Amino acid sequence: MSYEIDAVASEAMALQDFLQLAEQAIVPADPHSLAHVATALCRLAADQQLVLRHFNPRVEQYLADKATASTQSIPLGTFNGCMLRANVWPTEQDLREGRMVQTAYPYYVAQDQPFHLLSAGYFGPGYALDTYRYDETTVAGYAGEPVRLEAPRSHIVAAGRAVLVPAGDVIVRRPPPTLSVTLDLVVPAPVPMGSEPRQFDLVKGELQARAGTMPAIRASIVDLAARAGDEHTVELLQRLTREHGCPRTRLAAFESLARLRPADASESWARAAQDSAALVRHGATQHIEQPGAQ
Repeated sequence: MSYEIDAVASEAMALQDFLQLAEQAIVPADPHSLAHVATALCRLAADQQLVLRHFNPRVEQYLADKATASTQSIPLGTFNGCMLRANVWPTEQDLREGRMVQTAYPYYVAQDQPFHLLSAGYFGPGYALDTYRYDETTVAGYAGEPVRLEAPRSHIVAAGRAVLVPAGDVIVRRPPPTLSVTLDLVVPAPVPMGSEPRQFDLVKGELQARAGTMPAIRASIVDLAARAGDEHTVELLQRLTREHGCPRTRLAAFESLARLRPADASESWARAAQDSAALVRHGATQHIEQPGAQ
């Protein structure tokens, strides 16, 4: 579960010193190891020139009419697959009046995350977030599936404070009253093969379809195969149903096979009903009980 760590930064810390400390202290399999560098992250945030040293070169690129990455997230350093970045949090008025564009981390959207997060306030009053826990082992992963979420924990990522959010927590971000910046340490967590990020409807207490993820993109390509495929496509889809590690991709392959080979659909769905993933078994059950369902 998420929690806050208050820290008084008596003096600023150099970026390279922080990265070296974090590399030694953090164990990706243990989210609570991030707490060992929380005070150091707050000390790093005390360096008020840190983000400017990385932001000004981006502005300079515009003088040469060069493209630049999103201004919402400014990379500061990496180590062992982990990333430290400054994230900019606009207000609702900033977004409404078009002064800023939010290309990542939308507000008021409930999503879980495949990484551990340690976030410290750097500039401004800080954005707010609510975090929820749920039992992932009880969830198959289909849109509309009921999910029981625990009561939320609420935090504000303000100066002098770090918030640790373990992977798997569901996060809802809310905008700050004025523009704010945080220093965010992102540590990829070990995840089971085929797992994917999920989005939640907090009012209905159920999963929502989430577009834009790699499994969703793969599924859309596999769906296209059912509409423009040939015999070789059938062979590839059959291999996907047997060999691919992502349940959503296997389910999409079964659905496409049923469209391309309707005479063999019953046999395909019978095989899907024996799949190791609950998501695929649920899809098979829906098609077996409602033949011809798409």
